[in-house]
Amino acid sequence: MKIFCIGIGGIGLSGVAQILKSQGHEVTGSDSSSSAITQSLIESGIRVFSGHAEGNLKPQTDLVIYSEAVPESNPERMEAGRLGIRAINYAHALGMVTEGKQLVAITGTHGKTTITGILTCILLEAKTDPSIIIGSRINVLGDQNYRIGKSELFLAEACEYRDNFLTLTPNIMLINSLEPDHLDYFKTTEQYYASYQKLADKIPESGALIVYESDIEHLDRSRIKCRITLLNAEEANAAQFQLQVPGRHNQRNAFASRAVAKTLRVSDEVINAGLEKFHGTWRRFEYKGSINGAKVYDDYGHHPTEIRATIQAAREWYLEQKLLVIFQPHQYSRTREFFDEFTTCFKGADEVWITDIYKARDTEEDIASTSAEKLTAAINEHQPAHYFRTEDIHEKLKKSTDANTIVLVMGAGNINRIFEQLKFDVQP
Repeated sequence: MKIFCIGIGGIGLSGVAQILKSQGHEVTGSDSSSSAITQSLIESGIRVFSGHAEGNLKPQTDLVIYSEAVPESNPERMEAGRLGIRAINYAHALGMVTEGKQLVAITGTHGKTTITGILTCILLEAKTDPSIIIGSRINVLGDQNYRIGKSELFLAEACEYRDNFLTLTPNIMLINSLEPDHLDYFKTTEQYYASYQKLADKIPESGALIVYESDIEHLDRSRIKCRITLLNAEEANAAQFQLQVPGRHNQRNAFASRAVAKTLRVSDEVINAGLEKFHGTWRRFEYKGSINGAKVYDDYGHHPTEIRATIQAAREWYLEQKLLVIFQPHQYSRTREFFDEFTTCFKGADEVWITDIYKARDTEEDIASTSAEKLTAAINEHQPAHYFRTEDIHEKLKKSTDANTIVLVMGAGNINRIFEQLKFDVQP
């Protein structure tokens, strides 16, 4: 098949594109900008167009796959419609490449990428030869976000946004946490839980659902056909594993990963060896280098719970230094819905810088409902906070750091682009 991927540089779609190529399909694609991911695709033999244009899409194309971030108004999507070419989103493509596999799906509001990363290390240590799709780059995969294995085992991160994970049919499924999010799509908490229920209902009788005792209460157990393994939060909180990453939340992630691995009959010895090989993933408390002697970290966290956990992890490693958190809120709608939580989730930071809110899928009503300045003022009632325009952050950072400062840059938008403008004294 001739397949064209719109937004091929996306962290998920790029991995699917590589897997489809390995299956013998002719894969090309486009992205709005070049990146390390698009360069990796080009080096693997996939042609990538820079920018979106009708002419990129050839009439002979059999299938178009588009990233979730690509709007209907995209010229290539519109051209696909005009030419009558079948078009599906990334979620359906992931369902396509995992169909018929022994699928291990990692779901939940928080921790999906880290747990998938930990399990990657464990399953490679166990020599299970799995295929993998992970929402980040990871060093044990050669700094890639995918793996093409020869066994039937397929490990994948499964995102609930817009019910995307309902394209999957898991054999084993972990729900790491159930805390409503993506409220621009899920209008009620009941709708959020119902989406997970639908996915759990799809697990065959021979499969397994792994979930915390507190979260199973949000599901109807009578509808679930498979075996249910319940995790205990107190045991998770008390877990002590040999890890190369900080944070109580990562101990919990390791605890959940161990439960999945045990379901796959991996021994404790192999599990522990795999855990020791996990060094984190791209944009999850990732060390970027130092500036004026200050160590700088990058983190994808954009939900109050994630922010709180990452700050606590930073404090475990750096007890005495000043902790400066730079946060780019992601979506006006999320900022509005979790406004009160955002005002208190930075506890532990000595200073907070808030940048412009990153617009994603927001309506004019969403944009009018809140602002970065309003959030900054509310945080300031609890601890020192300042608002700076996103484009000014790198200059401010150069003038405001020293060897006694730890800088934690957080957000799911484009805040990480400031690293392209910073000249680090030391790089990792």
